Amino acid sequence: MAKNILENVVWNWLVREPSAVKAVERLRANAERMRTALAAGDLDATVAELTEYMTRKRQIDPGSCPPAFDDLATRWKEDLAAWCFAGAGGGGFMLLVARSAMAAESLRARIERDPPHPRARAFDLEVDPVGLRCAVL
Repeated sequence: MAKNILENVVWNWLVREPSAVKAVERLRANAERMRTALAAGDLDATVAELTEYMTRKRQIDPGSCPPAFDDLATRWKEDLAAWCFAGAGGGGFMLLVARSAMAAESLRARIERDPPHPRARAFDLEVDPVGLRCAVL
């Protein structure tokens, strides 16, 4: 469960477990490189950083990615350039980056035709060029 994963990760951070500290530092650097790649419109670099992100998340907690997600990625591998899960424990979302526009349509059709879960459906993703905005009320 995401709660247990989060507790383990936070505990390792609070006690300054060296591997956890190093993993978080690498995730932060990875996020900065991914932001730069996205801002530059460099899809190849974005795909590489997303793949690195998955590797780093699994280093923090190997149980954080449900095996079913790996099974889906294997099933869809010919259309995928990269993929990752959202949050700890999957969060209910899987981000898929297709190899091309035609591959994206193929993925969407496959998900609609043979959904991996009865409530599964495809959503379009758009990156907000402004980024996170907060307001104090």
